[in-house]
Order: sequence, then C-alpha cells, then structure tokens
Amino acid sequence: MSLKSIPNMSQRAYESLDQEDPLSGRTKADYSHDEKDVPYWPRFQNDGSLTPRTEKYRARLGSFARVANTVLLVVIAGLLAALLWRDGRSRASLQVGGDFGGAGPQFGTKITKWDADEAYVPKDPNEFFSKKTIDQWNTMMPALQPGVNRTLPEDYQSHYLHCIDYLRQAIMCAGDVAMEPHSPTDADDNGPGDGSWAGYHVCKDYSQVTNYIEGE
Repeated sequence: MSLKSIPNMSQRAYESLDQEDPLSGRTKADYSHDEKDVPYWPRFQNDGSLTPRTEKYRARLGSFARVANTVLLVVIAGLLAALLWRDGRSRASLQVGGDFGGAGPQFGTKITKWDADEAYVPKDPNEFFSKKTIDQWNTMMPALQPGVNRTLPEDYQSHYLHCIDYLRQAIMCAGDVAMEPHSPTDADDNGPGDGSWAGYHVCKDYSQVTNYIEGE
C-alpha cells in the first residue's frame, strides 16, 4: 500500500467535523461560522474623512504624547531621587545636642582643652553659692532683655533638682568619649594640675550658640 493511500491524520480529523462532534455536538459549519463572528480591531486608518493635514497633525500629536510621557517619567524619577537624597542628607546632618527636626543653624565646632576655673568652682565649698560665683555662672547664659526681672518661685528647690536632672541627661546625650591622658607626675587634687584636665574635646563653638539664642 502506497503512502498516498494513507490519509493525513489532521485532515481526517478536520473532515470528521462534517458530522456532529460527539464531545461538543458541533460541526465543521459551526466552526466556520464562529471564525466569521470573531471581531477584528484594525489599527486606525484614514477612511478618507480626514484631510492629509489633519492626519499629519494626528501623527505628530501621537509622537509628542510619547515624548511627553517619557519626559514626565524622567521628571518624576528625578524628583523622587532628590527627595530621597534630601531626606538622607537631613538625617545625616542632625547635630548632637540639636533639634531632632533640624531646626536652627549648624554650629561650628572647635577643639577645646578643658581647664579648671575656680571662678566657677571655688576650692571653698561655702563660696559656691556666693553672689560672686553665681554671677560668674550667669555669664554663661544669654543676655536678657532690659527691664526684665525674674524672682525665684517659692518651690525653687524643685526647679533646682530639675536642672540637675537636666544636666544628667545632657551629659548622656553628648556622650563625650575624649581621652584624658594621665602621667605619674599629675597632681591629685582635682586642680589645674590634675590629669583629668589634660584631654582635648570636640565642642560646639559656644559663642555661636549664645549669639544665636540672643538673636531669637
């Protein structure tokens, strides 16, 4: 038997659709009819209702729309990158002892050697609360407006203890870890010759701080 006498398998399957499909109950005519019912959505073509000038304008408008979309995407991506960069920079530029929201200027820093100053801490403990010593401590505070006079409240002890607790937390906030080198010849009297005063610290320029506060 020659190969020509063997019908093609796909052809036989297709021809068998002349009869009713036992699975779907559909015939070849049904499938042909379905193909005609499939909608066709061609690309826009000029059916003659548009003038060449209008058609050319539509083509240019389509090209411009694609360019505009690309430009907008680039602008949005650039703005997003700028916002992320600014947010990261503001977080990195927060100054120790400053406002968490970044308010206020960035104060300069300088290397400062701490020294004992008996004008603030006299050797005689009884002189610590003297007017002379208190006036010296007041020089650290910004100047008040003329004519302003404040008296201590009756419960000034609670305010005093509040200030002490504030100093405690300020020390913890600053976290000064500057080294204080000692030598065998250091004095052991907590005075100017004591080794605890031999360290150098990175400090804010306090003159800038007071000038800023007085200007507010």
